[in-house]
Amino acid sequence: MIILGIETSCDETGIALVEAIGGLKNPRFRVLKSLVASQIKIHAPYGGVVPNLAKREHAQNLPILFKGLGNGVSKFDVIAVTVGPGLEPCLWEGINFAQSLAKEPKKQAKPIKLPKLPSLLDRKIYKTGQTRGADDDVIYQNRVSRSSTVLIPYAFWNTEMQSAQFDNGSIVLISPTTFFGGEKVEQKLAGQGLVLGENLLVFYETRQNWDKYNPEKMGWVPATSRTKPLGGQYVARVSATTALNGGGRILRGFTETANKGAGIRVFEYAGSATTKDCRDQLEALFWLCADAETVAITAGMTEVDIATRKSSILESCKLRGLLDLDRLMKSRMINAQGHTVCPLCLDELSGTGFLSRLEQAEGREVPDLTVTQINLFHIEELRINSFNHKPYNLGWGHHHCNVVVKDSGITKTLAWMKEVIERNGKQK
Repeated sequence: MIILGIETSCDETGIALVEAIGGLKNPRFRVLKSLVASQIKIHAPYGGVVPNLAKREHAQNLPILFKGLGNGVSKFDVIAVTVGPGLEPCLWEGINFAQSLAKEPKKQAKPIKLPKLPSLLDRKIYKTGQTRGADDDVIYQNRVSRSSTVLIPYAFWNTEMQSAQFDNGSIVLISPTTFFGGEKVEQKLAGQGLVLGENLLVFYETRQNWDKYNPEKMGWVPATSRTKPLGGQYVARVSATTALNGGGRILRGFTETANKGAGIRVFEYAGSATTKDCRDQLEALFWLCADAETVAITAGMTEVDIATRKSSILESCKLRGLLDLDRLMKSRMINAQGHTVCPLCLDELSGTGFLSRLEQAEGREVPDLTVTQINLFHIEELRINSFNHKPYNLGWGHHHCNVVVKDSGITKTLAWMKEVIERNGKQK
């Protein structure tokens, strides 16, 4: 059997004809012809691979390389094409090219998938692309993609936010006091590119504002859509109070089960391409743990599967500028030996911690606890205008160290810990 292989996961276009013999029990392969078109010089000025630029080059290179196979172009039996990991625009260029060839009589395209990770590790890496949890009585969505609709407080609607490109758009939330508290407010907002019911909503958070500027008495309706038109002019999340008769919760807009929450916190945002880069870099950091391969074998992966997946991820990260060891060390993610460390205590991490659930205090056990000993770590804290959920700012660390850092970031936490130690030293 002759296999046509197509590779477009990053910035190199590869095509090869491979002869497979021996059957499934004793497979043997011989490369008949292999062609590669490199894009290194094209991307060098940018310091890394530019996905859309790489996609364009793949589109130009694939037909040329295919013709370069010569007489072999009519002799293949099946097509094998990379479907991941890699840059999504690039992968689709190869997939679409393979599918176009597969439309010819008796040709069949088969995707090549990397061996699976242990399920607990796979879920852990996947969840890094999701937002934190949110209760039903808050405005935010609960554990959704970081590329979801962004909610921006009006106080932070600045030039940077106005020019930001969000995958699924944004909604600006303005308080009733600000909206109703001045003259020609809507005219001023229009000058800032904001239109009520299009990309702007009045957000009620207090009972005082609800009573003073009651939207229902003005004939307003709560918003229901995350894309314009938003379906209404306002959204409300007012807590209940026992101090007043009729002081129940006021929840208006985005309350349906399938449409709960208006969007995500702006500082949690990360585009889909950035999320993909983060996930691959985080997996690479797992493989940089000294005992990663031993742990993976214990979790059920074979040596062949480990070698295939590890080499593919590390090579892909290297090509995309995600495996700069000096930069990883400066970011407190690896040590001088190239092994993954906890960003706070700098202790080497064991791969076992990724798959071992957190030990619970006696008498405080929680059924079905899925928290492991190793957690996601933001080196610099997430904050508005920074968009810090990005490569080289995400690492793995001990759960207890992460609890100490919380939302403060490494630098502030270390300064605080130093003060604590100094004060305790003075007590002796």
